[in-house]
Amino acid sequence: LADPLREYTPRELIATATARRPACPPGQGWSYSNTNYLLLGLVVERATGRPLAAEIDRRIARPLGLRHTLLPARSPEIPGYHAHGYLPPALTGAGYADITRLSPTALGAAGGMISDPRDLRAFFRALLGGRLLRPAQLAELKDAVPTDRGYAYGLGLYTQLTPCGRVWGNDGGVPGYDTVAWSDETGRRGFVLAIPTM
Repeated sequence: LADPLREYTPRELIATATARRPACPPGQGWSYSNTNYLLLGLVVERATGRPLAAEIDRRIARPLGLRHTLLPARSPEIPGYHAHGYLPPALTGAGYADITRLSPTALGAAGGMISDPRDLRAFFRALLGGRLLRPAQLAELKDAVPTDRGYAYGLGLYTQLTPCGRVWGNDGGVPGYDTVAWSDETGRRGFVLAIPTM
């Protein structure tokens, strides 16, 4: 936060994470990790020979008509009309601080994507409705492991049983923004909550 426009490489971020002790031995516990998404982004680039942003656009955003979804390479600018992101006084020690201009390289494949609530709803409708993955792949994605926090986590999806039935989705936060997206099993019913303060 001291230098929000500093640029990072995925390997720099991964090295920062791997310099620390693991949360638990392999197979002995569960802990959410942004580092895994950074690694996955590098795997996609190596396997396709193309930048991750180009693959997301080609395979997901364009086919689904997600006009407000992109993974910016380096620019801290958010295109079009958008909410500004703010750090709360609890983090600044003073008033709210605008942190809208943040280098997307600090987040990369782990959270540097820009979208809007309408596009997120369309994405979850397509994903859970079977338009993005074959049935076996979708089943593997939803093979969730229970956590000690009252929900289970699969390959990028949380799931939880609610009074209205089982819901699937994810949440995410970056400095200045917090988003929650949940959908029913089919993706037809759901909501997205986007909050411009974290």
